[in-house]
Amino acid sequence: MKDKIIEKNRRIAEWALSLKGLPGDVWFRPFKEGSWGTAEVIAHLMFWDYNVIDSRLKPFLQSEKLSESKLDVQKINDNAAAYARKTDKQEVIDEFVNARIDLIGLIEAMPSEAFSQKLPGKK
Repeated sequence: MKDKIIEKNRRIAEWALSLKGLPGDVWFRPFKEGSWGTAEVIAHLMFWDYNVIDSRLKPFLQSEKLSESKLDVQKINDNAAAYARKTDKQEVIDEFVNARIDLIGLIEAMPSEAFSQKLPGKK
């Protein structure tokens, strides 16, 4: 399971690098009326990667208690979308890839048996 997670995340990071050649109008074009485009989705993934890194993986690896504080999901998503709209495409992609590399590194550091453990909290 661990290896599959790592490989899938590597492929997503590689795919994101291919988006550097996307024209600006396509980068921001919504997938459908009223939805996000590629820019916002990539930033969204990056913001959530950092959230998982900071609130789950690092505490887990440091044998700390995981935070049970409520997340403001809408605020995180809104901040990601706003960030994507004001930041250069190359920078958003590079930051996403770096976040994904950090995520992969932490997953690699986890013992394989950790992937079968249940975490406290909601299902």
